[in-house]
Amino acid sequence: LYLIEISETADFRKPLITQQTTATEYTAAKLRPRTYYWRVASGHSKGRMGLFSATAKMVVGPEPTLAQEIASPALPAPTPATAV
Repeated sequence: LYLIEISETADFRKPLITQQTTATEYTAAKLRPRTYYWRVASGHSKGRMGLFSATAKMVVGPEPTLAQEIASPALPAPTPATAV
């Protein structure tokens, strides 16, 4: 069992997300572009939880728009081999 917290501040006074899960991965839905802080604690199904991990920082950027994807530079085409 894991307890995940995500907050806009490193002190976690007002967590945006507090989620229990048994999965080893977690995807937060629809976070606005900005910096967030997260931490996790592990425990067992009887409810006893361990200490939280060290706080980690993550940056959520804006999702690319179609115009940004089109404007992204493409990789150069490979040069064909020539016979000698």
